[in-house]
Amino acid sequence: MSVFKSLRVLRTALPVINTSQPVRWRVRDVKDVVKWRPITRPSKLSPAYTGDLGVTEPVDESQPQSAVSAAREEFDRSDDVTKRVLSLEFARGVEKTKQLEDKAMAFVQRHRFDTESPEAQIGRMTAKIRRYQLLLQDPAIFKSSSLMRARVHDLAHKRSGLLRKLRATDYRRFEWLLEQLEIRLPAAAALQIFCDNIRQEKLDALRRQLDSEKPAFEEERRRACEWIAEEERALGLPLSVDAERGCLLEPRLPKRVVIPPRREQAQA
Repeated sequence: MSVFKSLRVLRTALPVINTSQPVRWRVRDVKDVVKWRPITRPSKLSPAYTGDLGVTEPVDESQPQSAVSAAREEFDRSDDVTKRVLSLEFARGVEKTKQLEDKAMAFVQRHRFDTESPEAQIGRMTAKIRRYQLLLQDPAIFKSSSLMRARVHDLAHKRSGLLRKLRATDYRRFEWLLEQLEIRLPAAAALQIFCDNIRQEKLDALRRQLDSEKPAFEEERRRACEWIAEEERALGLPLSVDAERGCLLEPRLPKRVVIPPRREQAQA
């Protein structure tokens, strides 16, 4: 078959496209190709965000209020009506939260009078956070109490700062505190701890390597100082190194020149 016949066959086989009219393409919707799955992020007020895995214990409303706890014997001997009036059932929310704080601090405080150590502060903040989170589960309270929502966010931020300081100073106590209070660190904080451990291990390995190379370095510096001292003696120059100690001598500064004030110069 000749070249012209093959071109004629190819021309008849190809479709004829009219360039005067625009070509219409079928546009497919992206939703038909990709299945979108929205990312559900926890609220900043939820226990999943703050890392509070522990369940908030209900307040024992039969216990006396803090103002009556010192006279517990008189409270026990009183009648049922008096006990109910002086109990936490008729107390304010602050009194109920105070009982949860004392119970949380009892797990982690160093002694019975400890209230200002990092462990006691973290325990107190944890009790408040969980108490507020339990109350905010009510839609009416969540909508009306903006101050409580801000308080939860503020306490969670302060507690994370105290946890970072405790981790830097006493890591064993930090792990023990997380276990006692049932707190889980966020993924970013856990990743930061992992990176810090790797960096510290590399720094320790480098420090051990430099300590092992220190004697050889000291010997090489001593030899270099001896050679410099010999060369300076041969050339008649003042010594600038100490061959015995293997270090440079302190440069001798020129004496301080006192310039009299202009008034004295004029009088002279």
